[in-house]
Amino acid sequence: MIMNMKQETSLRILFLLNLLYNGKYSKNEIMEEFKKNGVTVRRSSINNYIEKLKEYDIPIVVEQIKKSNYYSIKNECQLDLKTSEINASSDVKRLLISEKNEYIIKKAMRVFYKFALQTEDKGIRQELINFGYYSKINWLLVKCLREHCKKKNIIKIDYLLPNGKNRYINFHADTIRMGEWSERLYLSGFFEGDNKISQLPIDKIFMIKKVIKENVRISFETKVLTYKVGLDTYNEAQPDEKESVQIKDNIAIIKRPADDIFFTIQRLLYFCPDLYYISDVGIKNLVQEKLYTLKDMYDDEIYK
Repeated sequence: MIMNMKQETSLRILFLLNLLYNGKYSKNEIMEEFKKNGVTVRRSSINNYIEKLKEYDIPIVVEQIKKSNYYSIKNECQLDLKTSEINASSDVKRLLISEKNEYIIKKAMRVFYKFALQTEDKGIRQELINFGYYSKINWLLVKCLREHCKKKNIIKIDYLLPNGKNRYINFHADTIRMGEWSERLYLSGFFEGDNKISQLPIDKIFMIKKVIKENVRISFETKVLTYKVGLDTYNEAQPDEKESVQIKDNIAIIKRPADDIFFTIQRLLYFCPDLYYISDVGIKNLVQEKLYTLKDMYDDEIYK
């Protein structure tokens, strides 16, 4: 994702703020921490970020240790955030969420929670900790589901149906994925005895009742799907490790296993209208059906 200068600076200031909340760092050590996370910054930039934190009324403590200045944040400091700064934090949250990276989002939630603890204003505190859909996720459940995915266990899940009733489901856990279009997290796998990949929204999983079988091997043959997308459009999308790509005449020619129809359709819809070719007729028809459905929905909305 391409970020403008303001967004990139905001993310770096957030990163520095998190560092200084958790320990003492010299400027060289701060630069090294940035480098560990794939970002190269100059000393002059570190100076600017520190000054910006001071502008936010964050009490930066400077302590000289062995002829070097070490920076940290005074414990139990109180933030005096202005409206523009609250709006900027909301912009940063939207940017982080749009990255569709579960680990980045969880880390950001922890940082913003620390910010919230430093203000006495309940409204600002609520605004800082509000991450929409992700604030409602049971992250301990996600962690447990991830372990079952690693072991390829069949688990009994207490699942909330659309009608509001609960149902026990035996499910072969495979991976946890994020929707291409939505913010939702999904448990991807198989209903017991089925060989078709299905998706369960994690926010609809109430609890894991028990493990039915452990370390069950997943084995079935899948067809390979080929499709073509404009190169610029493809480069703007989140990478998918299942895809292999060839470039020809500014067109990305992609091959991927069609083992997960739900996410395959979402992926293809994301690339419309810059999608030129789909090798599988059945999947092509499904994409067309979804597009017609979307068109009808928008037409209804426009002419109401």
